[in-house]
Amino acid sequence: AGAVTTHTRDINEQGVFVLSDQPLPETAQVHLFITLPGRAAPLSLTGTVSHTVLPDDEDLPGMGIVFLIEPDKRDEMRALIDQLEADMIAGRLPDSAYE
Repeated sequence: AGAVTTHTRDINEQGVFVLSDQPLPETAQVHLFITLPGRAAPLSLTGTVSHTVLPDDEDLPGMGIVFLIEPDKRDEMRALIDQLEADMIAGRLPDSAYE
């Protein structure tokens, strides 16, 4: 389908919900580049679409993606997410992180 720039409203060490008016079908494989505040290089991850929310549904449209991460990388991902959450709670995230 090609590259698309979008945002998320939910990320954890297991996956991410990507906002999209045209979510991919469930089981689709994706390659993601995720930019986190305070991190120079984006994370490069692969994943599988686990569920979709269509524009006609009563929620923000998009797709849930489960990361395909090697077990030895999962701790690194958890640490990144924990730091992101701590920064959010402490008010250290830039305003652009909430757009």
